Amino acid sequence: MTRLPVAGWLLALALALILPAGGAVADDVLRLGVLSYRSKEVTVGEWTAHADYLSKRLAPRRFTLVPLTLREVPDAITRREIDFLVTNTGHYVELEATGSVTRFATMRVAGPKGPEDRFGGTAFTLAERTDIKRYADLAGLRVSTPSKLGFGGWQVHQREAIRQKVDLDKTLGRVVETVSQDAAILKLLAGEVDAAFVRSDLIEAMAAAGRVDLARLRVLNATEIPGYPYLLSTRLYPHWPFARLPHVDEQLTRDVLIALLQLQANDPAARAAGIHGWTVGHNYQPVHDMFLELRLPPYDKLPVTIGDIMERYGSTIVGATGAAILVLLTALWFSWRSQRELQRNQDRLRLAAGVFDHAQEGILITDMRGTIVDANETFQQLTGYPRDEIIGRNPNMLASGKQDTAFYKALWQELTATGSWRGELWNRRKDGSHYVQRTSISAVRDADGQATHYIGLSYDVTALRESQDQLEHMAYYDALTGLPNRRLLADRLQQAISQAARTERLLAICYLDLDGFKPINDNWGHAA
Repeated sequence: MTRLPVAGWLLALALALILPAGGAVADDVLRLGVLSYRSKEVTVGEWTAHADYLSKRLAPRRFTLVPLTLREVPDAITRREIDFLVTNTGHYVELEATGSVTRFATMRVAGPKGPEDRFGGTAFTLAERTDIKRYADLAGLRVSTPSKLGFGGWQVHQREAIRQKVDLDKTLGRVVETVSQDAAILKLLAGEVDAAFVRSDLIEAMAAAGRVDLARLRVLNATEIPGYPYLLSTRLYPHWPFARLPHVDEQLTRDVLIALLQLQANDPAARAAGIHGWTVGHNYQPVHDMFLELRLPPYDKLPVTIGDIMERYGSTIVGATGAAILVLLTALWFSWRSQRELQRNQDRLRLAAGVFDHAQEGILITDMRGTIVDANETFQQLTGYPRDEIIGRNPNMLASGKQDTAFYKALWQELTATGSWRGELWNRRKDGSHYVQRTSISAVRDADGQATHYIGLSYDVTALRESQDQLEHMAYYDALTGLPNRRLLADRLQQAISQAARTERLLAICYLDLDGFKPINDNWGHAA
């Protein structure tokens, strides 16, 4: 049943039974690891007060600060050199998937208009570089970033670029990793790079300290989200989590959480870190979705399918393939119309005919009324109809009924207006089975520019669809039981909360626990 994922998520919200028990920390000196996204000196200045605050609240236990770079964190966890960790959002999700850490609080930052619990990334160039406006304009140029492992300084930008059909790893001329966020901006101001990727809110902090002049900089891919007070280039994600390592016991975790929730915005610890305080751990589902989309750890081991390639590069591949084939088919078409010059054009005709007959894509040619005039062997195999049952008929003979009249009306409107259409069609073979085909339709024009025929290129993507469904199932369902997991619960619960808020209605959650499950699992394992 779905009781255990539900319980796990609700217990974190309830605070009373947060996190499974682990081994106790024997030493009274507790080590708080903090990711140094600017420099270790800055981290010490900002977070030492947090260690002092926790030492005071949890006396006689004493907390000491351990500043760490991204590359130092895994070794510190493996060697148990830290007990708690404050790190960036993306880094946390990667560590969580390996069972290295578990969040129990989320940071709230002191913004100019009140507390903020979300952040993103901001891409900058120099104000005079009017030629750089989007991620695509960075092709062949130099970009500085704190680290290609960083969340706000690289990964969130990578997702926005992919949505614009730009692969930063392939298009950028050079990526300069600077270790700290401040250094990435300083590289840009010194003219050593053409753009800089950093996390949002950084540049405002540097400007407030008098270290940069905002007038010298301009934001790339400028994005505005109502209520968010900082310059921004990407969408927003939950802020940094406060997490514990597996060897930290349940009671100590509760004590630390209570102390964090009671931290006031005017406390020296909050002021030094530039935060407003802490709240109960947020839903990090959007980060999981992003990593799944980009195949970043912990999802980098999932199989990469043709569907993934087509999702990212499909329009380019189809466009290039379609353009090449259309050139050859156009040659075939004019050769057919010029039979009196057959001898002079026979080489070109034979080549184009070969493409038509042997192309891996199904090729269908219709007149301007949509009547089929020719179809290649691949198309006949795809649909199950022999050529003599296709010629003279309309392609709507293949309609499956899964797409309504409005869909086909929009298709013809776009085709008539632009001369081309690309998309997916649910069709039905002669034997009645349904399949999904990815199709590109283009108009063939005569010497006067008048459209005379339509050529459609199609290939079966049913298996790709099934593969995508499988990947989604892997992300949202438990591998052992096949039941919905806490990520799917969190998504559905958030939708229900939003709907309840819009309709001003109440939302109830029924929590059912399963007594005695843990002894069974501990004694007999997953098989039982």
